[in-house]
Parts: sequence; C-alpha cells; structure tokens
Amino acid sequence: MGMFESIQKLFKNRNYMYLFLAFNFLYGLQSAIAGVISSFTELYHYKSSDISIICMVFMLAGIFNSFFIGVLLDKYQCYKKAHMFVCIGSVVTLSLSAVGLPTGNTLVEAAIMMLTGVAIIPNTPISFSLAAEVSHPVPESYSIGIMLCSAQLFGFILGLGLSAIC
Repeated sequence: MGMFESIQKLFKNRNYMYLFLAFNFLYGLQSAIAGVISSFTELYHYKSSDISIICMVFMLAGIFNSFFIGVLLDKYQCYKKAHMFVCIGSVVTLSLSAVGLPTGNTLVEAAIMMLTGVAIIPNTPISFSLAAEVSHPVPESYSIGIMLCSAQLFGFILGLGLSAIC
C-alpha cells in the first residue's frame, strides 16, 4: 500500500476521523493555551510566579496521570473509554477556569489547572495508541503523523486567534 493510498484510507475511516478531530481540538487547545496563558491571567493580576506555579501543577499532574493511564491501557486495553474520559474531562475542567481565573486566587486556579492537566495531557499517548488500533493496516507513522501535524497547525492558528482576543 502506497503513501497516498494509506492517507486516503485514513480519511475514509470514520473512527479515525472522529479521533482525528478530537485529538486536533484538544492538542491544539493545549498548545494554544500554553502560548497565551499569561495574556489571560494578566487581566486578573496574577504575577509571573503565580503563572509559573499554575503551569507547573498543570504539567506535573498531566504527566503523572499519563503514566497512570498508560498502565491501565496496557492492562485493560480500554482505549476508547480512556479517550472519552480525556475528552469530557478536558471540556469540564477547562470550563472551570472561567470561574477560577476571576477569583485571582493562585491556589484555586492551580487546583483547576491540576484537574485540567490530569484530563488534557494524557490525550497524546491515548490518541496515539487508539490511532494505531483504529487505522490498522495503515502504518502508524502516517496515522499519528497526520494527527500531530494538523494539531500543531490548529494550535498555532488558535493561539494567534486567542492572542488577538486578549
């Protein structure tokens, strides 16, 4: 199977397309937020040190949960359930920031971003594993590469849009 045939097969695969769209949205959003978080927090008078703490908590919680979910995926092979958890959890926890940011309280926003990190960061390993499952026999390098490339582009465009809004 050639490269163009493989790519064509991917975009005809309904399950891959659902995963592709969800991954693009979440990964792009994660990338965009990382680039413009200071613009959002500046409005509520957070200091640079507060932003650093919030981002550190976000990353550490997400990395820890990625390992935890990785163990569960190895043991139970529950890719779709894990992906649903990530998608729903990301929407809910990101929505909480609309409540947490205006408080100006670093601990409140750090707790919210901890939950957001737990939900959104495992999107990458879960989606890569699920992509390999739903896109078989297309090589993983195509299915994952297309998802990652388009998500980076979406994140860049979303970041520009969010910067303009701020």
